[in-house]
Amino acid sequence: MKPVAVYQDSPFAADPLMLDIRGVADLLTVSVRTVERMVSSGEFFPAVTLNRRNKRWSRVAVEQWIAARHAAAVDGNRRSELHLLPSSET
Repeated sequence: MKPVAVYQDSPFAADPLMLDIRGVADLLTVSVRTVERMVSSGEFFPAVTLNRRNKRWSRVAVEQWIAARHAAAVDGNRRSELHLLPSSET
């Protein structure tokens, strides 16, 4: 069975369900090499291996990872702000 081509004017081209490493790098706004480093260090989750040459990440999983990192950063900032507030004990 031949793979189905996705053309740029297709609605699936703008929002694919599975991303290659370039798509992940674009979504994270980092380089491909940075994604490779993040995966090898365990900072980012590995791709699903479809075959020897094709590895893909779920777009939803990547977006959830980004949201979790953002939430952790916001929560961390709130905690540090709380420590900077003057003590109410007088």
